[in-house]
Amino acid sequence: MKRPDGILVMAAVVVAVLLVGEFISYGPGTYVSESEVILDEDGYNIVLDTNYSTEYTVLVTETDANGEPRHLYIYRDFDYASFIEDSYLDYWIEKMAAEFEAYNFTDFTIIDAEGLRDMMAGSVYNGTASQTAVLFLTGILPDTVYGEDEDNLFQAWLSAGGFVYWSGAPIGMFVGHERTADTLFELVTDDPGDRFFGIPGSIRTQEANDMAQDHSSDRYIGEALNIYYDSCNYGVSSDVPDSLFIGYEKDGYNSIALSRYVDGTGQLCIFGGAFPPSDMQTAHSNILKVFFSGLCYDSVVTMLENSEKGSGEMTISLGIGPTDEAVVFVMYGSLLGTYGNTYYITGAESLRRYT
Repeated sequence: MKRPDGILVMAAVVVAVLLVGEFISYGPGTYVSESEVILDEDGYNIVLDTNYSTEYTVLVTETDANGEPRHLYIYRDFDYASFIEDSYLDYWIEKMAAEFEAYNFTDFTIIDAEGLRDMMAGSVYNGTASQTAVLFLTGILPDTVYGEDEDNLFQAWLSAGGFVYWSGAPIGMFVGHERTADTLFELVTDDPGDRFFGIPGSIRTQEANDMAQDHSSDRYIGEALNIYYDSCNYGVSSDVPDSLFIGYEKDGYNSIALSRYVDGTGQLCIFGGAFPPSDMQTAHSNILKVFFSGLCYDSVVTMLENSEKGSGEMTISLGIGPTDEAVVFVMYGSLLGTYGNTYYITGAESLRRYT
């Protein structure tokens, strides 16, 4: 993807779907944060309103992929094998839940291995896989949805439009079993890059603690969102087509990749290292920013503004045409967001809240 050169002219009618909360205050009237997308005779604007000075980011993207609001499932099952300690996993889930609360986001579910099987099977059967996303921090897929045979539920769900956010190990390299089993996990013999992207060797499997320093091709997006994730042990190759690389790169492999699944409409967002990486304090926020931003593998940035504002209202023009579909993400704060909001512009004439 190329960095945008300017802002497009805007216009017409919109429906905004809020992915994260429209209003948040901390304490009895201490800090107040708001945003609103409005239409006037010149087109669409976003109004930013705070009673304090803050850094802000406004990102507008267009996508032909299924960049609609999704219910987020977070995989957690202490009866199954995992590459992250149970207490550590709960610690990071708690930090995510706190950030969800700050963003007024409630459309998420903690799910176990059996629930994962039921959700994926049901969404494939009902044609709703494109309305779901799953976050894995365990580095391993349970045998309820995955295995040596490529005819498995996880890949069927991806083919149908599912979206996976991944960290912890090379995706698809290991299948986990219940902890009561003689063997906790098994190595899948297929090359994971070939299985998920159709390109052998396109997912790195090195065990060394390797950190990337060079900017990936779409790093300007990650930089504007204050996303700093540099581990590329299990990163995705720059040769994988239909991808957005917003992190760092080393030896042709990227620390953060959003890529299309080789067989169908599914998407994979791969954070290419163990969890958490070197940046301990913002590891969870990095993942959530990518989710909330609505980024897809084919996202084209039509506007990106990262700056500071003082107390009071501030109006910014958005580059959205009368019949365009776009995603507008606004965030206050820097490394750890204090407020966020996502508007899905679809050309309809109503506003519905998604919190």
